[in-house]
Amino acid sequence: MGQDSINKKIAQKLRRARRILDIVCEDGDLATDLAKALKKLVVGLDVSDANFKKAEKAAKKKKVSPFVSCVRGDAQRLSFRKEEFDSVTLSYTLHHLENPLQALDEIRRIMKPKGKLVVVECMIKEVRDKTTCCFYTLEDLRKIIEESGFRNVRFEHLDEDNFLIEAVK
Repeated sequence: MGQDSINKKIAQKLRRARRILDIVCEDGDLATDLAKALKKLVVGLDVSDANFKKAEKAAKKKKVSPFVSCVRGDAQRLSFRKEEFDSVTLSYTLHHLENPLQALDEIRRIMKPKGKLVVVECMIKEVRDKTTCCFYTLEDLRKIIEESGFRNVRFEHLDEDNFLIEAVK
């Protein structure tokens, strides 16, 4: 399944959200696709100023600039107010974070009650299959997400070793 199809699937999952935070927005593909599909505010968060420029350029190209805002920040120390967002997305992000549990705790803090978390990650079947970008098993991720207080954790197989995970605050 291509990234465009994955982004459409994420947009379907978030159609009721009013404010969405896309953590580690990189070039802005997901943030701008969500803004275009949903016509809702999507805040892209990244540690790289270069990525903001790419994301802003993508928003202009897709004619969704009014719906996309880019901010500099760290997923493990979010500067947003408590309960500011309806939904948060992490697309191939958790494996890059030094402390994913701390990031998920921060995400819960800034999410409204019953807010939706959507994660896309590459999964492995056994520990011996680990790579630098693919080192979680389904149970590893379930444990981390549930440990941080999310509930109703559901997995959807996207293709080969990629999964979409939904959870509720």
